[in-house]
Amino acid sequence: MTFMRTLLPAALLFPLLLTAADIPPLRGLSRTDLLEYRDASGKLRRAEKVADWEQRRAEALAGFQSVSGPLPGADQRCPLDVKVEEEADCGSYVRRLISYQSTPGGRVPAYLCIPKTALAGKAVPAVLCLHPTENNIGHKVVVGLGGKPHRQYASELAERGYITLAPSYPLLAKYQPDLKALGFTSGTMKAVWDNIRGLDLLESMPEVEKDNGFATIGHSLGG
Repeated sequence: MTFMRTLLPAALLFPLLLTAADIPPLRGLSRTDLLEYRDASGKLRRAEKVADWEQRRAEALAGFQSVSGPLPGADQRCPLDVKVEEEADCGSYVRRLISYQSTPGGRVPAYLCIPKTALAGKAVPAVLCLHPTENNIGHKVVVGLGGKPHRQYASELAERGYITLAPSYPLLAKYQPDLKALGFTSGTMKAVWDNIRGLDLLESMPEVEKDNGFATIGHSLGG
């Protein structure tokens, strides 16, 4: 498995302080040809170097944020204030139901699985595990609590020695945040920010080996 500090899906590739005001609007570019862009004069061109691609990328991000709303700024990067709600011994690892604060006043439920080797002092790699669309069980499915086979990748990775974090997706199952009150236009952007703060959480853990960054895995909505 290759570990990356910047993660897929593509929605996670936002610069942390980018806002809609910083980038130009999408101007009728192809939705399938990602090398197509418009230069400063408005002429349609194909990207041939990094600077060209950066122009195309900026317009793609502007188009996304025109629908999802802007990524929160640095003022929303509040203390995580992690709380453990439940803990279960799963043999080779410990599974914790936790919550963390992603924005002031907004808490995110998540499952955190930690191999016992990590608890004993050996730092291990970490994986952000994003769950599929599950209206009733949400993130439970990726830790083997959803009653559906072949989706428990967070628990399987924990058995293989990885720390895994599986946050709940907004407006699914029991995670029903008030998006408007928290300053979000969409559940999509709320999920992007929750996942970014989930990486902050992993970064803060002494049990996590950080030299090679993090990996991510998901299925359906989480993919």
